[in-house]
Amino acid sequence: MMETVVTAALDELSDAFKKRKTLITLIFCSIWFFFGLPCVLNSGVYWLTLFDWYSASFALMIISILECLVVCFIYGINRFCNDIKAMLGYRPNIFWRSCWLVITPVILTGVLGFSFYEYSAVAYAGESFPTWAEIVGWAMVILALLPLPIYAVYAVCQNGGNFMQTLRPVPNWGPALDKHRRIAGYPLLDGFNGDPTVMNSNGKEVKYLANDYPKSSMDGFKNPGFDAGENGQISVGLQCDIDSY
Repeated sequence: MMETVVTAALDELSDAFKKRKTLITLIFCSIWFFFGLPCVLNSGVYWLTLFDWYSASFALMIISILECLVVCFIYGINRFCNDIKAMLGYRPNIFWRSCWLVITPVILTGVLGFSFYEYSAVAYAGESFPTWAEIVGWAMVILALLPLPIYAVYAVCQNGGNFMQTLRPVPNWGPALDKHRRIAGYPLLDGFNGDPTVMNSNGKEVKYLANDYPKSSMDGFKNPGFDAGENGQISVGLQCDIDSY
């Protein structure tokens, strides 16, 4: 859990902070240490029960259901499986796809509905918590879910209020290397990155590099990548159907 938080923070920080991972980890550990102090006091078992009663149930299940729905039906289960293939070399089988598409969301929805149906005020050893503790518990649930609608509104505003455009990936979304983008089915990035490998129609990799082509000669080719030289000409990595030549 700590490594997940630290890695997410470092991804958002500048390169100067990425070189100080030990310091960033120490800062986060110190923060969580002070947050955990109430759990080791005489009232610690009550705080732990309060956290477990609310934050570890309702918010977690709601976020898990939304994650399944967004990945499978908005991002697309096929695109997600292609991404996994680019990383692992194979697509997930029908069992995993069925779990993500149907089984997991249905089970979690049933558990969430049953939790609401059987809901009772938080209690420990037969003793009910005061009203203010219940308010704190529901506040934890809301705080855990609040970033979802806030960032959704922010993303829509960043796209000029176009909701459908917000749901579509940006043009450069996908792996950083073109050889991985081909496996996952993404268009190649602009700019030749030193990888002249292309796929022919039989799925075999073919090395193809045309040097010193004038810029105008790229017309008609798909996704050309180029690196300009000092003489005004360029080295071109072209994605084309080798079998047609």
